[in-house]
Formats: sequence, C-alpha cells, structure tokens
Amino acid sequence: MNGLFKLVIALGTFTCLPDALAQRLLIPDSANGAIMEFDPFSGQLIRPIAVDLDAVTGGAARVPIEVMEAPNGELWVSDMVADTVFRLTGDGSQWVGTAGGPLDQCRGLAPLGPGALVANSGSSGGAPGDSLAQVDAAGKLITSAAIGDPFDVVPFTFQGVPGFLVSDISGDDLVFAEGADLQNQSLFHGSNGVSGVDTPNQIHVSASGRVFVAGASTPVGIYEYDASGAEIAYIDTSSVGGVRGVYLLGNGNLLFSTGSGVHVYETSTALITTLLQGVSGRSITLYSRDLCACDNYCTANVNSTGTVATISVTGSGRVTDNDLLLTTSSVPTFSFGFFITSRFQGFVATPSGSAGNLCLAGSIGRYVGPGQTQNSGASGAFSLDLDLTRTPQPNGLVAITPGQTWHFQAWFRDAVGGLPTSNFTDGVRVVFF
Repeated sequence: MNGLFKLVIALGTFTCLPDALAQRLLIPDSANGAIMEFDPFSGQLIRPIAVDLDAVTGGAARVPIEVMEAPNGELWVSDMVADTVFRLTGDGSQWVGTAGGPLDQCRGLAPLGPGALVANSGSSGGAPGDSLAQVDAAGKLITSAAIGDPFDVVPFTFQGVPGFLVSDISGDDLVFAEGADLQNQSLFHGSNGVSGVDTPNQIHVSASGRVFVAGASTPVGIYEYDASGAEIAYIDTSSVGGVRGVYLLGNGNLLFSTGSGVHVYETSTALITTLLQGVSGRSITLYSRDLCACDNYCTANVNSTGTVATISVTGSGRVTDNDLLLTTSSVPTFSFGFFITSRFQGFVATPSGSAGNLCLAGSIGRYVGPGQTQNSGASGAFSLDLDLTRTPQPNGLVAITPGQTWHFQAWFRDAVGGLPTSNFTDGVRVVFF
C-alpha cells in the first residue's frame, strides 16, 4: 500500500519507516518553539506541531529558523538565538546533540558533503562572523568563507557553475558562491532595498529552476528572478506583513510565512489566504522522511499466547487516499475479534471482566459490519482495510475528515486457565490530513 506513513508495531513498541511518498513541508514556528507541517501540493495544514522543539530539546531551542534533511538521516534545525544547529533523529522525536561549531547567529543551512553549509552571522565564542560556515556530520566547523551578512543559502547553478545562492541582508543582494571555492563570489542580483527586495530572507529554487526570494522589509513581498538574476515578478504581501519563507506548491500557488502566520498566494486570483495565525513562521523546507503522524500508546496485557497482542497501521493518513489498513498480531490462534475506534484516548483496566485493557474513551465504534468481524486463524493475526467514509460510531457511520485524530484498538476472544474471557491489543493514534 502506498501512503504517507508506514508503522510497524511489535511487542509494544513502534518504528516509523521512511516512505518515498511521505513528503511534507516543515516550517519552524519561532514563537512557539515548534515545527509545523504542511502539504507540499495544496499547502494544507497537516499539523501545527509536528515536532515540539521545546519539549525535544528541553527548552534549549530559542528562535529556530530552518529545517534541513541531513545527509546522515538526521533532522537539523538552525537556531539564531541559541547560536547552534540542533541535531534530531530523522523522525524529530529525539535530540541527538548540537553542532559543535563554533557557530553564532545561525540562520539558513544547506546540505554539503556529510554535513552542511550554515549562514553564520555572529563571531562570539570564536565563530567565524559573517560567513558561510562549513560543518561536518557532527556540526563541527571545518572552514568558512566571508560573505556579506548571510541569511539563507541554497544549492544553485549559475552560468553553468555549481555552487550556492546566498541572501545578503546587509546589502539586500543575492550573491553566488562557487561550490569549488566559496571565496569566489559574484553578484546574482543587486538590489537598492527601495524599489527592489529589502532584507531578503529565504531563497527557494523550485524543481523547474524558478528562483523566489522572501522580502522581509518594505517593500515586503515575494520576488521572482530569472536564471540571469533579473527580477521578473513581485507579489505585494503588505496586507499580511513581511515574508520570511516561501515555497512554490505543486498546485502552482505560493506558500509563504510571516511573523504572524502562514499564508498562501493563489496565482489564478492574486488573492492571499491565511492558513494559520498566531505563529511566527520561518523558512519552508521540503522534507521526505517520516515524522510519523501516528503513534502507539497504552499497555496491552499478556494473553494466552504468553505475549501481548499488538496493532499496526499501514497506508496513508491523507483522507482523500482512503487507504488505511489495521492489522493485529500475537492474537491467540483461531480467535474471533474486531477493531474498535474513538476520537479519544482512555484507559480502563480489565473492563467488564476482560483480561485486557481498554485504551479508548468517549464514543466508541465497533467494526462489526458485514465482513468486518475477523478470525485470527492459524497465524494468530487479522486485518481490516478501512473505509474512511464509513467509520462506525454508536449513532451510525461517520466520515473521517482532515485534521481529525482517531484512535484504534482490537478486541478478541481469549482464555485464562481454560475459562473464556477477552483481551485487547495496545492502541494506536492516527492524525489525518
């Protein structure tokens, strides 16, 4: 099955596996210490908090600027006030460490070799000042090249030469640095900061080579340049503020962030729609690893097999895909059972004399319609392909909608000491978008 995520649960633990289709846009929210998640085609909000940076880093994160998919599989987040790059596990769930640097006032960053190229501004603690700082896989400084006052850096080929395009907020310019020698620099676009871009933040180069730049100061807006560096388009965003991050969506619209929210510019109507308010958006990054919009929770009791029964989810969290499979394992052989679901988590130990634990609360629906009651057979497992438009609830069937969170569990017949009883798997939470 194709989908956003694949989840495998065994003996009460879960592992999220990468999925080639699991791309999303990640935007740091520097006001709330989080990383937001959006759909790269439509721009639709998936989760306002996909990664809780405050929680993961123990409060060490201060003003996160940009996310990077590191070559070693980690998720890196630059922080302009913490003066470092936070290294997280690829799914964003654990803090691996911080860049050894020394770095100061870290802004944008781009993959380079086994490490990254960081737009560094400060010189405290021996940091290299206004420069492109190359760091290794552990974030330790290797070398640096002085350049303006860099805010963002992206891989770019200019006039046939591979290298990096850099936004310089001191000169309001876009500067090209050759990859073979970062000291060899040339002007891609010069701005006077009055009629052209002022305080350029993120640079976004689309898959087709279109160059977009976020203009944070007056004249605020989104700027587009051709391959030679000539300005070819300007979108005024003064109605919502200065632009910090920008990304060309798959549907042709532009997703962009400001200090007060995340917005989309509809190219067909020239209208700006606010998708999320009350956040301080930063640079926008396409990320292909799985952040697991799902997790295992609750504790299952041992059943007559001598182990605990588990639940797994395979498929897509995208509602329109309608592609989600629930599977149990380690269930007693030839045992009848069915899946249950609710919008809410809960915990009731051994309900109604069961040998297991109920992990749901609120209105609980049972998948007991035609063909839904299962038998574990000789394998001690059963599964059900869900129809997200027909989700059982006590008062009838309902359709799951984007933005909702649902919880699933399985009930099955069991025996203790030769006496019939029932048991449950653990629970699993799925966030739909």
